[in-house]
Amino acid sequence: MTLSKIDFFDQLDELTKQEIIYSMEQVTHAEGTKICKKDEVADRMFVIKSGVVSIVTTFDNRLEEKFIVEKLCRGAIVNHNAFLVNDEADTDFICESTVICYELSLKKIETIAAQRKELQSAINKLKYEVYSMGIPIALDYVLHTKRCKTVEEWNKEI
Repeated sequence: MTLSKIDFFDQLDELTKQEIIYSMEQVTHAEGTKICKKDEVADRMFVIKSGVVSIVTTFDNRLEEKFIVEKLCRGAIVNHNAFLVNDEADTDFICESTVICYELSLKKIETIAAQRKELQSAINKLKYEVYSMGIPIALDYVLHTKRCKTVEEWNKEI
């Protein structure tokens, strides 16, 4: 299971994990959409079902050159910590193709945590760890282990 790559999620009992998974909403994003925008507070976690998302930053502000830090594909997770601690995105996450994600909003996980004390404890532990570091979370994502297809490979399948 992809979500087992998330430390706080892996600590939860099966019923809580299932409740979180079933609370996720499938959303389709068009090519070019920024699913996360630099300097905006993360309010949801994304699990990529299909498509390619690039993590993009400005390489040289004078030239407005963009630099692709990483390309994420099926199974990658975005904002798994940041959305729980109101962290701002350090980069843009841009859809290179049509992207289908499973999304979990902060509001939904807070609703579950109100009923599931172990989830609330896991979130509190994460907040303590992040806040005690005194620095924001940098590039909050988990890669999937397989190689991502290029946009051209995805387009051939469509």
